[in-house]
This record gives sequence, C-alpha cells and structure tokens, in this order.
Amino acid sequence: MNFVHNDLKLENILVGRDDPNQIYLIDFGLARRWKDPITNRHISKVPMNTFYGNFTFSTKNQCRGCSTSRGDDIKSAIYILIYLLNNQMLPWLNPATGLGPEQDVEQWLYNRSRRTFKREITQMTPIELK
Repeated sequence: MNFVHNDLKLENILVGRDDPNQIYLIDFGLARRWKDPITNRHISKVPMNTFYGNFTFSTKNQCRGCSTSRGDDIKSAIYILIYLLNNQMLPWLNPATGLGPEQDVEQWLYNRSRRTFKREITQMTPIELK
C-alpha cells in the first residue's frame, strides 16, 4: 500500500460486525506515501512545518511538524493500546506534566515535542506489550 495513515485514533478504527477479529481502518484523508513510487525508496524525513494528525496519539515527528513513516503509525497504535489499558490516560494528557488543555496549540505541540515520556510510558505498558 505504501501509505502512512497519520491519523490513528479510536474513531478511525472499526471492529468487524460479522467477524470481531477483523479490524478496519477508515478515514485516509491525512495519509501520505512513505515510499517513492518511482524509485521505490523510503521518502526522506523532512520538516513540513505543519501539524497533521490528532493530539492524543500523535508522535514526536508529528508534533515537530516533520514527515512521518511507518514507525509513527506503529507508535500511535501502541499509544492507543496503552490509552485503552490505562483508563484513557497517557502521560501528556495529564495536566501535572504541564501539557494541559489550557495551553494554546503551538505551545502544547512545542512542549510535547521536547519532552520524552519513556519512563511514564514504560510504567503504563502492560507486560504483554513489552
């Protein structure tokens, strides 16, 4: 398929009605190619100076306004699982981190892109995902 979804969130993930083991992704409005169709090479990471995606499950690349790759979609999917397994909480959604909703969007993106949450994410991750 050679595309990165760029907008993984609960609203864009559907479970099959007839087969609940079947998962569907919808809304490819922000999808971008990760592979050049002519050269068949990975597209370089470049600053795009714009945010696209959603705040809750965005990766650092998205918060920094950089182009994304398959790894960003994988990280977003892991953030969704951690979010669901932790009472709909992620470290950057906690006002105690200084990333609360009272900030404007640019300040939130700046702060989110500069902080690492490795310790917090690791502590929130169940052993089955580690």
